[in-house]
Amino acid sequence: DAAQQRRVAELRAAELRSAMDDYDDGASQSTDVDDRIRVCLRVRPPIGGDSIVTVDDDVTVRLEGARKSLAAQFDGVFDGDASQRDVYERGAGPAVRASLEGLHSTVLAYGQTGSGKTHTVFGGLLPSDPKPPPAGSADAEAAVEARAGVVSRALRELFEVAARREAAGERLSIALSFFEIYNESLSDLFAAPASHTHAPPPVSVHEDENGEVFVRGVVEQPVPTIAAAMRAVRRALRQ
Repeated sequence: DAAQQRRVAELRAAELRSAMDDYDDGASQSTDVDDRIRVCLRVRPPIGGDSIVTVDDDVTVRLEGARKSLAAQFDGVFDGDASQRDVYERGAGPAVRASLEGLHSTVLAYGQTGSGKTHTVFGGLLPSDPKPPPAGSADAEAAVEARAGVVSRALRELFEVAARREAAGERLSIALSFFEIYNESLSDLFAAPASHTHAPPPVSVHEDENGEVFVRGVVEQPVPTIAAAMRAVRRALRQ
């Protein structure tokens, strides 16, 4: 009913304000733009009914309640019409490029169930994705490009940069690890599945003497080509 919708809007507004206060406190302590935490917001189109979220511009979102509204600014805001490419280029892309310059980088997708995290991150690699049109058809490339999420685009950029550096005389090798943390338990998605005769080796998180975090026991799978990398991720996502 109307009262419940107002209450939900007020709670969401309070949560958004709290999150922005925490973010502002952290951002004010950072002086290096290249390594600061960036926060972007993607708005999923409403599934039936009207949305209480309005995107004012590329950095501002407004939450419309029955009695009041709240506006907040982020490093990037994407409305329901934003493409996967837009989200990557302005959202995750800068972190990927920073990692290629030697910085530790993390892309974290956070949101409630059904908000679109999996599509944003793994779009184009999921078993549930629609099958693309036949290769070579006029629509095939456009369909694949439209669905490709952060992981597909990050891998593509990684191999493009590697090719340029190899052409300049550098020798490079690329390997992937892929593990899941669920209920504080780690599972290596590249490890052979468990069976009655085989148990995957234990995987655990540790910190070395320099304070660097690493995962012990995780598989590092060499991927000589972008096609091999995509196959490895698709295979892991089917587990």
